[in-house]
Amino acid sequence: MRVLIFAALLAMGTTQAASSSTSLSGVSSASSYVPWSLADNKTSLAIIESQLTMCTYSKVEECIQDPKLVLELGSLYRAPGYCIAMDSAYVNITTTSAAIPNRYYPTSVEEAYDAGFSNKFSEWSDTNREQFEVDCPLLYNETIALGEDMLCCTESQYTGLSTQVRMIPGLCSACKENLRNIFCQFTCNPNNSMFLDINEVRIMSGDDEHEGQIFPAVEEATYYVGKDWIRDIYDFCEDDSSFSLLCNPNQDCTDGYGLMEYMGKYAFNSIGSPEQINVTTMDKFSEEIQTTEFCHCDYANETNCISPMNNKMTSCVGVCGSLCAVSSDDTRTYTEACYGAESASSSGSSSATGSGSDSTWAELNEYLATNIPETDWAPLNYFLVIFGGITGVLIIVGFIVATLRERRYNAVDRRSGTPQVIGPDTPDFHGVASAMAGSTGYLSFLDDLMTKKLRLWAAFVSKDSRPKKIIPMVLVVVVVCAVGLYNIDIETDPIKLWVSTSSTSYEERQHYGDIFNPFYRSEQIILVPKDGGNIYRSSILKEAIRVQNVAANVTYTSDDGETTVALDDICWKATGTGCTVNSITQYFQNNMEHFEFYEKYGLELEHFSNCLYSPTTSDVALCTELKNALDDGDSLPSSMSDCPCLSAFGSPMNLYNTYLGGFPDGAESNYTLFLDSIAFVSSYLNYNYADDDKNEPAIKWEREYIKTMKKEAESNSVFNVYFYAEISVQDEVDAESSNGMGPVAL
Repeated sequence: MRVLIFAALLAMGTTQAASSSTSLSGVSSASSYVPWSLADNKTSLAIIESQLTMCTYSKVEECIQDPKLVLELGSLYRAPGYCIAMDSAYVNITTTSAAIPNRYYPTSVEEAYDAGFSNKFSEWSDTNREQFEVDCPLLYNETIALGEDMLCCTESQYTGLSTQVRMIPGLCSACKENLRNIFCQFTCNPNNSMFLDINEVRIMSGDDEHEGQIFPAVEEATYYVGKDWIRDIYDFCEDDSSFSLLCNPNQDCTDGYGLMEYMGKYAFNSIGSPEQINVTTMDKFSEEIQTTEFCHCDYANETNCISPMNNKMTSCVGVCGSLCAVSSDDTRTYTEACYGAESASSSGSSSATGSGSDSTWAELNEYLATNIPETDWAPLNYFLVIFGGITGVLIIVGFIVATLRERRYNAVDRRSGTPQVIGPDTPDFHGVASAMAGSTGYLSFLDDLMTKKLRLWAAFVSKDSRPKKIIPMVLVVVVVCAVGLYNIDIETDPIKLWVSTSSTSYEERQHYGDIFNPFYRSEQIILVPKDGGNIYRSSILKEAIRVQNVAANVTYTSDDGETTVALDDICWKATGTGCTVNSITQYFQNNMEHFEFYEKYGLELEHFSNCLYSPTTSDVALCTELKNALDDGDSLPSSMSDCPCLSAFGSPMNLYNTYLGGFPDGAESNYTLFLDSIAFVSSYLNYNYADDDKNEPAIKWEREYIKTMKKEAESNSVFNVYFYAEISVQDEVDAESSNGMGPVAL
């Protein structure tokens, strides 16, 4: 999934060009006919072309600055029910998945419908009407639910928008709803002339399906919003796990302004927004402009003035749990986004949400309470008191008795000394035995008894020639017992050493393995810079890619040279393409050519950090910068045409704590700290089989891999190289089992 489409979402009803005439939904446009084109009036077109200037962003002389001053492009009228743009500009797009810009077309919703645009909601298909309520609930409740039927977007335009907004990631439903609201309001709000401004349009020819037609494609737009809106759009999403994909702290995205700036960057014919989107608030303007350009709060006149979008967002409090950065006792004030607003309106959307949540669950809590059976715990309490009392008394009595006995024995020792126990056949004891006997003090009855018996047995065995008879007899017994070692079976399977083969978990694992094959065989490399520094250095990243490629290029060759096993022969291909190699350096696809290309223009570290924050997207902004910086005759390799962050096998590398080691505390919530990690962790996943014979090629490759990495670890001057293979544990167990036979035999 490409989250890179988020920036493109800000385009009003953008369409995605799998081909130049394909809508975002992947369905061809209804027909090549469009209700209006500049080519319809040759005289007006000639006047427009005579006023063309250099475009601010596309850098071609095809633009009109401040198009509302050019009457040939239409007359802009700001009022409820009026649009500033309608439908898309069907122009040629050469980059796959790029978005098509919007068409500047100031008109009323009724006039647009009369002109042939499909912007009447009631005439949309049942599926699209139902989906619109799901995709754009805030806009739906403000318009369609109140009886309005006209919108500023066509049905085909909404179809593309719907396809995109459903791809918004994240676990916080409130955040997703608010992000969708940005695009829904921008594209379809029937009053968008009140809060949008088109600063620049580019006059462009139609694509192959619209040959001969001319469209005023939006080059730059301004989105006016309220301060409460810009505050809430950030706060209600800040702690969502996927928010960093949109709001990159590395690009100064620390508030709502940064979020909208990041998402609205110009990226025509590339991955991102096909037009520059500038989001601003009324307080950014001078007092004079606020007075003359913005609508006043007395509502004396709501026409030809700007009324910033300021609809109240859905709070994450009570909805998203730990994914909500807003405190449950947060009190928010809301002020009208108009000139002359003095007092705040009702506060605390969060508190309202909380009380609503309580009332929602009150009936269920009451029902659950009535189903809890009443239990009389008095008998148990009495028993515990009695049992505890008796136990306590016994402990105290036992302590007193033990103390008195100890005092009595000590008194006997002081008066008469410790008596030595001498058997009738026991010779006198001298030396150490005598000293021990005189210093051990009183022994318990059991100790005393065993001491006597063992002393008698020792005296019996050691007398005369008895040792010569007893030792051979004991050796015979030992040999007879040791004969069974011939049939001993030493278990070296690590799993069977830890889990009983009769256990349910082991049987279930075996059953699963027989059906689906066991879990993957994993090989791992850990690279730690010898100088103790972090990984965020060009030379370190480059060497890490080289070492990983050394491992990936390992090939086992049999002695006769007829059998070879490479990683590609045994690896798991998660996406059906390349081998699954999980590593943070996959931001360069573990491709040295890619890294060196970024390095040539000094952009390797910037690309790495950008991908760290947005691992599922292409690095659009940097790619544009890179293309502009290319030397004459130089071009991007085809494999990195959009500066991808996805791995070589097509998956995002976003499990940072799996690919990095030694990162500071708090890195999971502040991705910048991952740049201070002090170790790379790279994992290679290979297929595993229940049939051991099928694992032989992988085992042979792993043994060759171990040999190769041992040599690399010895010779590498940059990293301390640690490595592991699936067979490593079994090999170690086998070795330890063999090493232990000598001591066992002795």
